[in-house]
Amino acid sequence: MWQSYRADIARYTTGGTASQIRAVFQHQGLWALAVYRALHPLVTHERTLIRKPASIVALAATKGIEVLTGISLPAKTTVGPGLFIAHFGPVIINSDARIGAYVSLLHGTTLGNSGRWDNLEDDSPTLGDRVYLGAGACVLGKVTVGDDAVVGANATVTKSLPPRAVAVGSPAKIVSMRGAFRYVAYVGMVDDPARQASLAIMQEGNEPIPDDPAFTPRR
Repeated sequence: MWQSYRADIARYTTGGTASQIRAVFQHQGLWALAVYRALHPLVTHERTLIRKPASIVALAATKGIEVLTGISLPAKTTVGPGLFIAHFGPVIINSDARIGAYVSLLHGTTLGNSGRWDNLEDDSPTLGDRVYLGAGACVLGKVTVGDDAVVGANATVTKSLPPRAVAVGSPAKIVSMRGAFRYVAYVGMVDDPARQASLAIMQEGNEPIPDDPAFTPRR
């Protein structure tokens, strides 16, 4: 839990001079993440005697954080280490969404369901590792955004994106396969084998944009 939160804090100080203590007091994203990191292990605990009362506490705490910061981050959401939430909200994240490691969410972003009333049980997005969502971007429904992908400002994604895709517009269309390497920074990225392998694929320059600007079929 605290290891993941330390990775969150490091995202706010990477490339800058601000101390970690100052970052914790200054950034609303870290307030929301502190509450999330503390409560997530409890609301997902295997023992009902722990999980049920924790869920009640989490409901009140996360709602309070939402009012204070504009960031809706339910305690049941699955979030990898090193999440960066820029600025005050609104940032809306579905409780069934899954977020990988070292993801960046700018203000106005939404990870939600498609709105179909007949498909709400399994209708939440998954973000891979090192994904960048620009301001106002929406990812909706049961879709996957691959590792190192970029969703541009105000884009709306309703179909899955492959790794390293750069998608813009509403509905979003892939415009390149250059990835998020220039947008996502974190401690240890130079030595991260997964990032380096993905970067090598991009640098080879032989990864074509899919013929169908979109994406993989909806399941």
